[in-house]
Amino acid sequence: MATRARSSSGSTTTRSRSATTRVTTNHEEIRSWAEARGARPARVPGTDILRLDFPGYTGDDTLEHISWDEFFEIFDRKNLALLYQEETARGQRSNFNKLIDRETAESAGSSGNRRGRTEARSRSAGTRGRSRQRRTQAGGRSGSARRSTSRRATSSRRSSRRTAAVSSRRSSRTSAASRRQRSGRAAASSRQRSRRSAASSRQQPRGAAGKRTRRSANAAGLS
Repeated sequence: MATRARSSSGSTTTRSRSATTRVTTNHEEIRSWAEARGARPARVPGTDILRLDFPGYTGDDTLEHISWDEFFEIFDRKNLALLYQEETARGQRSNFNKLIDRETAESAGSSGNRRGRTEARSRSAGTRGRSRQRRTQAGGRSGSARRSTSRRATSSRRSSRRTAAVSSRRSSRTSAASRRQRSGRAAASSRQRSRRSAASSRQQPRGAAGKRTRRSANAAGLS
C-alpha cells in the first residue's frame, strides 16, 4: 500500500512499505539531492535528453556535462519533473531517479490521492463494519442473556406454582383427615354416652323393685 503527500515546494512524496519516492519540480531540491550523491547535470550529446551522471557509472563517453542553469532551462522548457528515491527498502541511500513529464507526475499524484482516499474510505468502512459486527454480537449475547434470564424466571414461577399446589393439596388432605378424626372421636364419644345412659336406665328399675320387696317383707314380719 502506498500513500502520497504534496508539499508547498512542488514535490510529491509517495510512501510505501518497501521504499519512499518523491516527485518534484523544485530546482533546489533536485540539485541538493543530486550533489549529495556526487551526481552532475548532463545530457545526451546533440539532444535535449537530460541525465544525472553519478560517479562510477562511466557516462563520460555517452553524456555531455552541462551547467545547472542549462539543465534547468531544458528541464522547465520540456515541462519535466524528477521522480527520485531517498533510501532503498533496506534503509540505504538510493540513487534511483527518473525524469518524467509533469502531467504524468500530476496524474500519478491525483491517482495516488484517489487511491489513498479510497483506501482510507475502505479502512473506515471496514472499521465501521467491525464495529457494527461487534455491536451485533454484543446485542446477540445480550438478547441471549435476556432470553435465558426470562426462561429461568418462567421456570422459577412454574416451580413455585407447582410447589404451592402440592402444598395446598397436602394441607387439604391433612385438614380433611383431621376433620374425619374429630368426627370419628365425637361419634365414638356419643355412642359411649348412649351406652352408659342405657345401662343406667336398665339398672334403676331393678333397684326400685328390690326396695319395694324389702319393704313388703319387713311389713309382713311386723304383723
